Amino acid sequence: LHQIAVLQSREECLQQSLTQVEHAVSMADQERVLLQAAFEQRENSFRDAVRLRAHAEQKLEAMSKTVVETQRALDAEKEALANALQGAVKDGEAKVQRETSRHNKQLQEQLKALVEGLEESS
Repeated sequence: LHQIAVLQSREECLQQSLTQVEHAVSMADQERVLLQAAFEQRENSFRDAVRLRAHAEQKLEAMSKTVVETQRALDAEKEALANALQGAVKDGEAKVQRETSRHNKQLQEQLKALVEGLEESS
């Protein structure tokens, strides 16, 4: 009877140990599941970050191209305006010269008429 009691006591100890081991295995498995989920979440976050970086680089490249194209267009427009302004200045100078010449002729004719009028009266 004593041996049976000892064996039953050992069996109970072994059963408790088995329960503790099963609990430890269960906890380790839960930890593994949590770690796996955390790893997958970080992996997804990394992929998202890589995608976002690539998208940002594409946007930056497109914006850089737009800046270059805009600068070229502005330079062309600036040159066209400078050419138009230079043409307008030349046209204006020619018009002033023609008007001055015409006015000078009128003044010369008036002066000539005055001189002739003075010579006739004297």
